[in-house]
Amino acid sequence: MYNVTGGSDPAACDETNRDSLQAHEDICKIMRIRISWLMVAFIALSMSTVYAQSEPLPKKLIKFGWDTPLPDYLLANITMMEQHPFDGINIGLHVGPKVFTHSPYPDDAFAQDRADLAATTFTRFTDNFLIMWAGTAEQDWAFANDSDWAAAEANIRNFAATAVAGGMRGIALDPEPYDFSAWWYNRDRYLGLEFEQAQALVRERGIRFMSIIQESIPDARVLLLFGPAKVRSELEARGFGLRDSPWALYGAFVEGLILGANDTSRLIDGNEWSYYYTNAQQFVDSRA
Repeated sequence: MYNVTGGSDPAACDETNRDSLQAHEDICKIMRIRISWLMVAFIALSMSTVYAQSEPLPKKLIKFGWDTPLPDYLLANITMMEQHPFDGINIGLHVGPKVFTHSPYPDDAFAQDRADLAATTFTRFTDNFLIMWAGTAEQDWAFANDSDWAAAEANIRNFAATAVAGGMRGIALDPEPYDFSAWWYNRDRYLGLEFEQAQALVRERGIRFMSIIQESIPDARVLLLFGPAKVRSELEARGFGLRDSPWALYGAFVEGLILGANDTSRLIDGNEWSYYYTNAQQFVDSRA
């Protein structure tokens, strides 16, 4: 099993904090059952489907950064790259990382990347992930727009198939909105749906998102750069309500991913905010 040993905010599911995040009550309950949270400076991944172990599971060190390599670069430089002390890397595509677009990328836009990945011999890098941006969407993209969602489904399917061509372990999902946030709630954008109705819709989209990935990768590992505890920390820092937050619908989406995961797939909270930890005790505290 992918062991997850911490989170972006260890108090996110604390009973005493429920009043400020009523919308996350269900997610907290489900997460206690289906997922435990990961926190390491880099991303430590364990490669086992065993639920309980008497000994600590082996860890995998995965490299992630802004210098995400593209498939043609990998093909030309893999021998040099594998001199670094990693078990895997995150890989980008020439179409870019966005999957929430108004129109789908053409199928043939993935052909060369798939060919380059298939031709690359990975020796040391056994646990690679394909990067997707989920938090950043094209301007005015919305989960409630059926045309937008159809384009997203086509993109997700092509990304997952490309990950398979490269023998990757799964998807690295970046939920941070760098410009237009996919998680914003606006009543007009959501065709008059109230906030709770929009959450229900996005939850269903999350289920579908996970199902599409599992069509290509039945035992997928979906690495969230940070989990829904990020929502609570944002609300506390900025002082506004959930429905007015740029992260308003993220929790519902993650809940959908959890509900859509089969028995062999795993979701991992990468706890990106551990970048800022400066001592070992902070890692210990985040597991509380």
